[in-house]
Amino acid sequence: MTIRYLGHSSFLMESNAGVRIVTDPYGDVGLKFPRIQADCVTVSHSHYDHCFVAGVLGEPKVLDKAGEFSLSDVKISSIERAHDDCGGKKRGKNLVFFFDFGDVTVCHLGDLGEPCSQELCEKIGRVDVLFLPVGGNYTIGAKEAVRYLDALNPRYAVPMHYFVKGLTVDIAPPDEFLRLCKERSFGVTEVKEFPVEKVAKGEGETARPSIIFMERSKI
Repeated sequence: MTIRYLGHSSFLMESNAGVRIVTDPYGDVGLKFPRIQADCVTVSHSHYDHCFVAGVLGEPKVLDKAGEFSLSDVKISSIERAHDDCGGKKRGKNLVFFFDFGDVTVCHLGDLGEPCSQELCEKIGRVDVLFLPVGGNYTIGAKEAVRYLDALNPRYAVPMHYFVKGLTVDIAPPDEFLRLCKERSFGVTEVKEFPVEKVAKGEGETARPSIIFMERSKI
Protein backbone atom coordinates (compact mmCIF):
# COMPACT_ATOMS: atom_id res chain seq x y z
CA MET A 1 0.00 0.00 0.00
CA THR A 2 1.07 3.61 -0.46
CA ILE A 3 0.72 6.76 1.63
CA ARG A 4 0.67 10.40 0.58
CA TYR A 5 0.56 13.32 3.01
CA LEU A 6 -2.09 15.90 2.13
CA GLY A 7 -1.14 18.27 4.95
CA HIS A 8 -2.16 18.91 8.57
CA SER A 9 -3.61 15.54 9.74
CA SER A 10 -4.78 14.37 6.34
CA PHE A 11 -3.33 11.44 4.43
CA LEU A 12 -4.29 9.50 1.33
CA MET A 13 -3.76 5.77 1.74
CA GLU A 14 -4.26 3.39 -1.16
CA SER A 15 -4.52 -0.36 -0.64
CA ASN A 16 -3.11 -3.01 -2.94
CA ALA A 17 -6.64 -3.45 -4.36
CA GLY A 18 -6.89 0.26 -5.11
CA VAL A 19 -9.11 1.33 -2.20
CA ARG A 20 -8.43 5.01 -1.46
CA ILE A 21 -8.87 6.29 2.09
CA VAL A 22 -8.53 9.94 3.18
CA THR A 23 -8.08 10.83 6.83
CA ASP A 24 -9.20 14.10 8.48
CA PRO A 25 -9.71 16.38 5.45
CA TYR A 26 -9.19 20.02 6.48
CA GLY A 27 -11.20 23.16 5.74
CA ASP A 28 -9.94 26.75 5.86
CA VAL A 29 -6.57 26.48 7.62
CA GLY A 30 -4.55 28.65 5.25
CA LEU A 31 -3.62 25.63 3.12
CA LYS A 32 -5.62 24.51 0.11
CA PHE A 33 -7.00 21.02 0.41
CA PRO A 34 -6.15 19.15 -2.83
CA ARG A 35 -8.83 17.92 -5.22
CA ILE A 36 -8.83 14.23 -4.55
CA GLN A 37 -11.22 11.33 -4.95
CA ALA A 38 -11.61 8.62 -2.34
CA ASP A 39 -13.69 5.58 -1.45
CA CYS A 40 -13.66 6.32 2.27
CA VAL A 41 -13.08 9.30 4.58
CA THR A 42 -12.29 8.96 8.28
CA VAL A 43 -12.99 11.85 10.67
CA SER A 44 -11.38 11.85 14.10
CA HIS A 45 -13.60 14.68 15.41
CA SER A 46 -15.85 17.46 14.15
CA HIS A 47 -13.50 20.46 14.28
CA TYR A 48 -13.29 22.38 10.98
CA ASP A 49 -9.68 21.42 10.33
CA HIS A 50 -10.46 17.71 10.43
CA CYS A 51 -13.94 17.19 8.96
CA PHE A 52 -14.08 18.84 5.52
CA VAL A 53 -15.77 15.80 4.00
CA ALA A 54 -17.32 17.93 1.24
CA GLY A 55 -13.82 18.62 -0.06
CA VAL A 56 -13.30 14.97 -1.03
CA LEU A 57 -14.55 14.03 -4.50
CA GLY A 58 -16.71 11.03 -5.31
CA GLU A 59 -19.21 9.49 -2.93
CA PRO A 60 -16.94 8.25 -0.13
CA LYS A 61 -18.14 6.27 2.84
CA VAL A 62 -17.72 8.52 5.90
CA LEU A 63 -16.53 6.96 9.16
CA ASP A 64 -16.95 9.32 12.11
CA LYS A 65 -18.05 7.02 14.93
CA ALA A 66 -16.29 4.34 16.94
CA GLY A 67 -16.73 0.82 15.63
CA GLU A 68 -15.49 -1.81 13.17
CA PHE A 69 -15.82 -1.60 9.41
CA SER A 70 -14.52 -3.30 6.28
CA LEU A 71 -13.92 -1.97 2.79
CA SER A 72 -12.71 -4.44 0.17
CA ASP A 73 -9.23 -5.54 1.31
CA VAL A 74 -9.06 -3.08 4.25
CA LYS A 75 -10.36 -3.63 7.78
CA ILE A 76 -10.95 -0.41 9.76
CA SER A 77 -11.71 0.09 13.44
CA SER A 78 -11.76 3.05 15.79
CA ILE A 79 -11.89 3.79 19.51
CA GLU A 80 -12.92 6.91 21.37
CA ARG A 81 -10.26 8.75 23.36
CA ALA A 82 -9.74 12.26 24.79
CA HIS A 83 -8.91 15.35 22.74
CA ASP A 84 -7.28 16.90 25.82
CA ASP A 85 -5.46 15.98 29.02
CA CYS A 86 -8.59 16.13 31.21
CA GLY A 87 -10.71 13.30 29.85
CA GLY A 88 -12.35 15.35 27.12
CA LYS A 89 -13.82 17.98 29.44
CA LYS A 90 -12.08 20.80 27.55
CA ARG A 91 -12.19 19.73 23.88
CA GLY A 92 -14.35 16.64 23.79
CA LYS A 93 -13.60 13.24 22.33
CA ASN A 94 -11.31 12.09 19.52
CA LEU A 95 -11.32 8.91 17.48
CA VAL A 96 -8.18 6.85 17.06
CA PHE A 97 -8.39 4.84 13.83
CA PHE A 98 -6.76 1.52 12.96
CA PHE A 99 -6.33 0.25 9.40
CA ASP A 100 -5.42 -3.34 8.59
CA PHE A 101 -4.21 -3.64 5.00
CA GLY A 102 -3.41 -7.33 5.40
CA ASP A 103 0.37 -7.12 5.45
CA VAL A 104 0.56 -3.64 6.99
CA THR A 105 -1.19 -2.10 10.00
CA VAL A 106 -1.64 1.66 10.39
CA CYS A 107 -2.84 3.78 13.32
CA HIS A 108 -3.99 7.42 13.02
CA LEU A 109 -4.12 9.10 16.44
CA GLY A 110 -6.21 12.05 15.26
CA ASP A 111 -6.11 15.00 17.65
CA LEU A 112 -5.08 12.90 20.61
CA GLY A 113 -4.55 15.06 23.68
CA GLU A 114 -4.25 12.58 26.53
CA PRO A 115 -0.90 11.66 28.09
CA CYS A 116 0.72 8.36 27.24
CA SER A 117 -0.65 5.55 29.42
CA GLN A 118 -0.14 1.81 29.62
CA GLU A 119 -3.89 1.29 29.18
CA LEU A 120 -4.03 3.16 25.88
CA CYS A 121 -0.76 1.73 24.59
CA GLU A 122 -2.07 -1.80 25.19
CA LYS A 123 -5.16 -0.96 23.11
CA ILE A 124 -3.05 0.42 20.28
CA GLY A 125 -0.43 -2.32 20.33
CA ARG A 126 2.53 -2.37 17.97
CA VAL A 127 1.62 -1.10 14.53
CA ASP A 128 3.69 -0.80 11.38
CA VAL A 129 2.85 2.86 10.71
CA LEU A 130 1.82 5.41 13.34
CA PHE A 131 0.48 8.86 12.38
CA LEU A 132 0.88 11.07 15.44
CA PRO A 133 0.33 14.78 16.18
CA VAL A 134 3.40 16.67 17.37
CA GLY A 135 2.45 20.37 17.31
CA GLY A 136 0.93 20.69 20.78
CA ASN A 137 -1.58 23.29 22.00
CA TYR A 138 -4.66 21.34 20.86
CA THR A 139 -2.97 17.92 20.94
CA ILE A 140 0.00 16.19 22.47
CA GLY A 141 3.25 18.03 21.80
CA ALA A 142 6.73 16.93 20.83
CA LYS A 143 7.78 15.52 24.22
CA GLU A 144 4.59 13.52 24.72
CA ALA A 145 4.73 12.29 21.12
CA VAL A 146 8.19 10.87 21.76
CA ARG A 147 6.90 9.18 24.94
CA TYR A 148 4.31 7.44 22.76
CA LEU A 149 7.05 6.36 20.36
CA ASP A 150 9.12 4.96 23.22
CA ALA A 151 6.10 3.03 24.54
CA LEU A 152 4.59 1.83 21.25
CA ASN A 153 7.76 1.32 19.21
CA PRO A 154 6.06 1.35 15.79
CA ARG A 155 8.01 0.27 12.72
CA TYR A 156 7.49 3.73 11.19
CA ALA A 157 6.20 6.99 12.67
CA VAL A 158 4.86 9.85 10.56
CA PRO A 159 4.47 13.24 12.32
CA MET A 160 1.42 15.37 11.55
CA HIS A 161 -0.54 18.36 12.89
CA TYR A 162 2.37 20.80 13.11
CA PHE A 163 2.94 24.36 11.90
CA VAL A 164 4.06 25.04 8.34
CA LYS A 165 4.24 28.31 6.43
CA GLY A 166 0.75 29.54 5.59
CA LEU A 167 -1.06 27.50 8.26
CA THR A 168 -3.42 29.58 10.42
CA VAL A 169 -3.74 27.03 13.25
CA ASP A 170 -1.77 27.99 16.38
CA ILE A 171 0.53 24.98 16.75
CA ALA A 172 4.30 24.47 16.91
CA PRO A 173 6.56 23.52 14.00
CA PRO A 174 8.05 19.99 13.95
CA ASP A 175 11.58 21.10 14.87
CA GLU A 176 11.54 20.05 18.53
CA PHE A 177 10.00 16.68 17.71
CA LEU A 178 12.65 15.96 15.07
CA ARG A 179 15.42 17.09 17.44
CA LEU A 180 14.17 14.76 20.20
CA CYS A 181 13.94 11.89 17.73
CA LYS A 182 17.52 12.41 16.60
CA GLU A 183 18.66 12.51 20.24
CA ARG A 184 17.13 9.03 20.64
CA SER A 185 18.85 7.83 17.47
CA PHE A 186 15.59 7.38 15.58
CA GLY A 187 16.38 7.51 11.89
CA VAL A 188 14.67 10.39 10.07
CA THR A 189 13.90 10.15 6.34
CA GLU A 190 12.20 12.81 4.18
CA VAL A 191 9.94 11.49 1.40
CA LYS A 192 7.18 12.63 -0.98
CA GLU A 193 5.39 9.29 -1.24
CA PHE A 194 5.70 6.37 1.12
CA PRO A 195 5.27 2.88 -0.39
CA VAL A 196 4.94 0.61 2.65
CA GLU A 197 6.24 -2.85 1.83
CA LYS A 198 4.94 -6.15 3.14
CA VAL A 199 5.90 -6.71 6.76
CA ALA A 200 6.97 -10.18 7.79
CA LYS A 201 5.52 -11.26 11.14
CA GLY A 202 7.90 -10.34 13.94
CA GLU A 203 10.16 -8.36 11.62
CA GLY A 204 11.96 -5.49 13.31
CA GLU A 205 10.25 -5.96 16.68
CA THR A 206 13.36 -4.92 18.56
CA ALA A 207 14.34 -2.09 16.21
CA ARG A 208 13.80 1.59 16.99
CA PRO A 209 11.10 3.49 15.07
CA SER A 210 12.02 5.08 11.76
CA ILE A 211 10.63 8.62 11.42
CA ILE A 212 9.16 9.35 8.00
CA PHE A 213 8.88 13.11 7.49
CA MET A 214 6.56 13.54 4.53
CA GLU A 215 6.37 16.44 2.09
CA ARG A 216 2.82 17.70 1.55
CA SER A 217 1.44 16.37 -1.71
CA LYS A 218 -0.65 18.73 -3.84
CA ILE A 219 -1.66 15.78 -6.08
